[in-house]
Amino acid sequence: MVVDLEHPPALLLGMIKNAMKIREYNSLFNTISNSAFKKFLFVFGFLCLGVFSQSVSAQIVSLNVLDSDAGELGGNQGSFRVSLSTTRNVDTEIEVLVDQTVSTAIAGTSAANGDRSVISSTIVIPANESSFIIYVDVFDDILVEGDEIIKLDIDSADVTIDFNNRSAILVITDNDIATLSIADVTEIEGQGLIFTIDSDKQVQYPYTVDVIFQDISATGGAPSLVEPEDYNNDTQTISFPSGETTMQFNVPTLNDSSVENDETFIVNLNAAHTNVDSDDTAIGTIENDDVGNITIEDVTETEGDKLRFRVVNNVDVPNDFTVSVNFVDVSATGGDVDYESDEQVLSFSGAAGQGRNVDVDTEDDNLIEGVETFTVTLESSDPLVDDSDTATGFIEDDDTYVASIQSTTATANENPLSNGVFTVGLRSSSNPSGPFITNNTGAPIAVNYNRTGSATSGSDFNVLGTSVSIPNGQSSAVIMVTPINDDVVENNETVILTLGTGTNYTVGTPNSATVTIISEDVEYVAQVTASDATAAESTGAVSTGEFTISLSETNVTGSPIIVGFSLGGSALNNTDYTSSFTSAVSIPNGQIETKIVITPTDDQIQEGTETVILTLSAGTGYVLGAASTRTATVQINDNDQATLTISNASLNEDDPDAEMEFDVVLDLAVVGGTIVTYSFINDTAINGTDYTGTNGSLTFTGTANETRTITVPVINDAILENTETFTIQLGLPTNNVQRVNGGKATGTIQDDDNCVAAPILDASVSNIYCVEAAGDDFSANLFDFTSSAAPAGTVLTWSRVSNPLNTNSHLTVAEAQDVSLPASYYGFFYDAANDCASGTIEVQIVRNVLPQLVAINDNERCGPGTLLLSVEPSDGASVNWYDSLEAVTPIATGETYTTPSLNATATYYVEATENECITDRQPVIARIGSQASTGTAQNGSICNVAVNGLASIDLDTRLNGADPGVWVFVSGPESSVDLSSTNVVDFEGLTSGAYIFRFTTTNSTAPCLNPTVDVTINVSDCETDDDNDGLLGGQEVVLGTDSNDPDTDGDGIEDGVEVGDDIDNPLDEDGDGIIDALDSNTADADNDGVNDQQDPANNNPCIPNRFNGSCDTDGDGISDLDEQTNGSDPDDPCDPVATPNCDDPIDLEVLKSVDNVDALVGDTIIFKILVTNLSDRTARAIVVGDLLELGFDFVSADSADYNEISGNWNIAELNPGLSLELSITVIVAEQGPYTNTATLLESIPSDNNPANDEATVSLNTEAPEGVDLRIEKEARPDKVLIGDEVEFVIRVTNISESDVVTDIVVNDLILIENGFEFVSAESDFNGTYDEATGEWNIPTLSKDETATLRIRARVPGVGTYTNTANIVRSNPRDSNALNNEATVEVEVIPKSIADPGFLFNQFSPNGNNQNEVLRINRTLTDSETGAQVEVNLQYKIKIYDRYGNLVYETEKVNDSDVWDGTYNGKEVPKGTYFYIMNYSVNNQPAILDKGWIQLIR
Repeated sequence: MVVDLEHPPALLLGMIKNAMKIREYNSLFNTISNSAFKKFLFVFGFLCLGVFSQSVSAQIVSLNVLDSDAGELGGNQGSFRVSLSTTRNVDTEIEVLVDQTVSTAIAGTSAANGDRSVISSTIVIPANESSFIIYVDVFDDILVEGDEIIKLDIDSADVTIDFNNRSAILVITDNDIATLSIADVTEIEGQGLIFTIDSDKQVQYPYTVDVIFQDISATGGAPSLVEPEDYNNDTQTISFPSGETTMQFNVPTLNDSSVENDETFIVNLNAAHTNVDSDDTAIGTIENDDVGNITIEDVTETEGDKLRFRVVNNVDVPNDFTVSVNFVDVSATGGDVDYESDEQVLSFSGAAGQGRNVDVDTEDDNLIEGVETFTVTLESSDPLVDDSDTATGFIEDDDTYVASIQSTTATANENPLSNGVFTVGLRSSSNPSGPFITNNTGAPIAVNYNRTGSATSGSDFNVLGTSVSIPNGQSSAVIMVTPINDDVVENNETVILTLGTGTNYTVGTPNSATVTIISEDVEYVAQVTASDATAAESTGAVSTGEFTISLSETNVTGSPIIVGFSLGGSALNNTDYTSSFTSAVSIPNGQIETKIVITPTDDQIQEGTETVILTLSAGTGYVLGAASTRTATVQINDNDQATLTISNASLNEDDPDAEMEFDVVLDLAVVGGTIVTYSFINDTAINGTDYTGTNGSLTFTGTANETRTITVPVINDAILENTETFTIQLGLPTNNVQRVNGGKATGTIQDDDNCVAAPILDASVSNIYCVEAAGDDFSANLFDFTSSAAPAGTVLTWSRVSNPLNTNSHLTVAEAQDVSLPASYYGFFYDAANDCASGTIEVQIVRNVLPQLVAINDNERCGPGTLLLSVEPSDGASVNWYDSLEAVTPIATGETYTTPSLNATATYYVEATENECITDRQPVIARIGSQASTGTAQNGSICNVAVNGLASIDLDTRLNGADPGVWVFVSGPESSVDLSSTNVVDFEGLTSGAYIFRFTTTNSTAPCLNPTVDVTINVSDCETDDDNDGLLGGQEVVLGTDSNDPDTDGDGIEDGVEVGDDIDNPLDEDGDGIIDALDSNTADADNDGVNDQQDPANNNPCIPNRFNGSCDTDGDGISDLDEQTNGSDPDDPCDPVATPNCDDPIDLEVLKSVDNVDALVGDTIIFKILVTNLSDRTARAIVVGDLLELGFDFVSADSADYNEISGNWNIAELNPGLSLELSITVIVAEQGPYTNTATLLESIPSDNNPANDEATVSLNTEAPEGVDLRIEKEARPDKVLIGDEVEFVIRVTNISESDVVTDIVVNDLILIENGFEFVSAESDFNGTYDEATGEWNIPTLSKDETATLRIRARVPGVGTYTNTANIVRSNPRDSNALNNEATVEVEVIPKSIADPGFLFNQFSPNGNNQNEVLRINRTLTDSETGAQVEVNLQYKIKIYDRYGNLVYETEKVNDSDVWDGTYNGKEVPKGTYFYIMNYSVNNQPAILDKGWIQLIR
């Protein structure tokens, strides 16, 4: 074949161009090299070879589809190509045939008459051309006809036909769609549901639609439907003929007898034809035609009883429903007149046979009215339930009139005249002790009575009749007793009326009453007796005496009678004793006597038996009786024994005064003094030779420690002799004074005729040595008995004999320093050189056995009071008691001791003494146990379904005023229940029923036992009103009422009524914080005559009214009411009777403590205030002020008597020696001051010792100087796309001057409402972050250390958001608040419409399925319409880290996911990466792009 290179064939030129395009395309991605040109020559040669081959090959013609994308949309043209295998030098004619047996597209000139253009039957391929294109124009009609085809065949006489390619088929795509729609259908069950399918266009060919069913609440089944099936759900096939636009089909349903809700199913269409849209669906609703019913029966009860109606659901219904029960008056009146008519709501689950009670309280109205009726109507919340049934309530009357009588004015007076009054009233037989009721019989009721008594009708009082008339419309009548004033001295007289039987009434109680006529001529005779005539002084428990002043008759004057008296006798008031009354007593109205207590004073005076003589004085309102009844005597026995002690004396013969003096001492005061005689007895000294002793006597006036002296002249002779002694003997003292050691004393005369004077005996050194047992060793140092210095040339020497010159009996120094035998030893100065000695001193060494305390008996009691302590000494020993180990003076003697009243454990000390041997003091403990209290326990209710109400309960809240203790689970429907460390129990999901928990106190001290109390928690789902009190269980949980008891406080009024209409603000009539449903209007806890519901202080009888007969504010024994009546001052303890010390002040001590003096801000602490009455009298009306400073936030107090607003703690009464404690729980606030003071403000009597009236505690909460924590925060990045993540970095640095800060708490709460959604958090320094609270806890941070917290959060919304971290607290507390808070701002922007090839350069491969990979955009978005299409995208990318290292490269086509953040299978670090990318969109020239990638973890 010859090739013309000047004019190459078209095919060849096309191939060359394509080859160059390929080379040019590849050059975009590859470096031009010399090998490219070689490749081009190779391709060119190959093409030339193909051209040459045409001249030697056979000529074959073929047919194929060139442009297959033919369609009606836009008239998209199609084409066929007729190709020669080689070109020819002549024209080639080809015959084109349309195969009408296959072709469906009709030829025409437009859409009006065809589907396509006409195709010529013959074509010509020009010479030197290799092909011919047959173009087919497509007409865009509006018919739904489906895809159509054109089949062409070719034939030719000029060339050979390629039989494999002689035919070709072109498909014309139809762009017309028919849309099917189907509407919802509703029909009664059993009728069948007929659905209609509509097509919006005619389809030019027949087609089918499958109808497929899907259950919602209806249940499908086979054609032979049986319960519980509701409809036939077999698939149906609907055939649409050509051109048909509407078809119907029927869905059979079952007509069952069950009461059920309307049921539904879904109808789905499936045409399975490209040009038929069958996406529409419909809902079939099968209407229920069955209903249930509820019924109620009539009920009859007697008034005052409860009518219980029963509402029953008779047929199963599918839904929970409620029934409103209402009442219609007939002859009975609702609104709590005859019956309670409030609407009631009952809850039903829908089960057949389920019943609910309707309880209707009726009023026992005490009226005579016959049978009354009302109608009960029902209204169901569910239309499936027939509620037409009604019932009638019949209230039967039970009332008759009961007559009773009482003396409403029980006394009448002759002068001044005042009448007595009887009141006869009518009550109801159903409430015979209730209020009077009105006579509504239409006529008066005459009540008969009989008269008796000591008063005489007509002479003592005006004549009475025999009956009294109670008019119609009245409830009572009165009978007046008018006294006749006579001059007869007579006793008080009585008029007694007793009711008798009669018509229209019965006799009730009281059926009798008395009026006393007080005669002004009655004389009250006063007398006195010694009801306890003997009193005694005592160092232990005092033995008192007692006088009783009485009247001849009970005081019925209506006011106290004041009887005066005087005190005399040998005992002096306020010196020897105290009297509870000093000059007068008050005998209250209604009383006949008053007692006067004589309390002896335990003085230290021997006075013998003394007497207290009480003599009555004349006065007003009484007369004195016989002389013997006007005076009485109480004796006071003395417990004091005075003694006389005479001491030994010693003197040298040559003493200048030459007189020896003996001191005689009287230890105690003695009333009347004493006289004692004395005489002399010779020993070695001879009276008249060695001394001059003259018998005599000493007179003592009776003063304690009074001293008298006996002077004895000593005769100085010139005779060498030993030391000589004589004895002075005291006689028996007068006035019962005793003598110590028999009243003997020794006089020692030391001879001065020896070579030197004798040493002087130190009499203060005891010569008694005490040992544990007889014969035990002891050691005495004789040198201790004198401190005299030996004269020159002599030595202090000790001898066993009195002769100092008997040297064989001299003791060595060592022997004298360690004497172990009881005997007499003699000391003297010995001159060995001259064999001469001084006079001697004698020391008699005595060994006595120590007494023993054989047994020591402590004692104990639970609570304040006295205790009897005792010891058992060895035989012959006496016992001394002391109140401290170092005390000098005993507080008592004897084997027993009764303590004063104690309110805390006390230790006393006891010793035994005998023969001058005294044991060590031993402790004896009087143990006062503290009795813990469980307070007041209250059962509770709780829910086990949290959505219905509270499901957890703090058991501690069920106790009021309890001491610390522990809780345990006792029993319940579950075998075990978890109690939290704070005693909170979560009942969510637990079985309903009663759960019993037991509380046991833990702080009782021996011998008091820790008491226990059980609390029952009733658990339910809280959806129902189980006790029919008008409150759902969940509401009762919140209120604290018992969900199983309609009347929690037991006052006869149901909880729902007492709560009131506004459950969020339940009624609290007295404003004491206890709602009426928990505050009984029948109970009176403090017996003050005001029921608890109306009493703002249930435990204080003096609030709200102190003048009720129960209060004695000033403690003078006369109630405030009596003092108000008498005109005396109820706040003055000395008015009207001045008792000893009545106006003396008292001493109250106020102490304060805190359980944690080092508390930090936010900590909970407890202040304790202790008030102690240090006086011997009761204190009343005490007010202690303790107003919290700004540094404390009040939480609670354990006493209702503390008011946190005023800060006052009111104490009604505090007995002598007792204490009261108040605990106030607070939270330490952000700012101080952190001091708290309790101060005594008021008391009766007043306090006179201000030194202990105030107590202050201060916390160490103020931060030490120099503690400083700095917080810093940053957001990475601070500008992010919506849906991406941001990292918050929070740093806390210790820049303090001190070393370590601990327990650091930082708050940074991530909240979705603040624009951030928490993802994760991590901390160093062992820190922990709680995403729920936002608290970051750092255990410790040393100086200059920095702790870091990283929080990852997602940003779900566009906008600008802030996030703040702040330091909450630390230990020590931060003193610089200026750097304790840091805030960052994050801007969240929408993702912009990106061009294809845009690299989304931020991703976070964290495993949370959000933004996990680096992505590239391959979506093209129309900026005007928003329409999006996917493009063809080819790209090649290389990714480098910040250091230039290649970490990833790839080449991809149409893959939006670029990189998952790994390198060689491992995660690369988070941070910034650089990329270089070439990409091509839709085969366009490549674009070079480069930039940064942010990888976030």
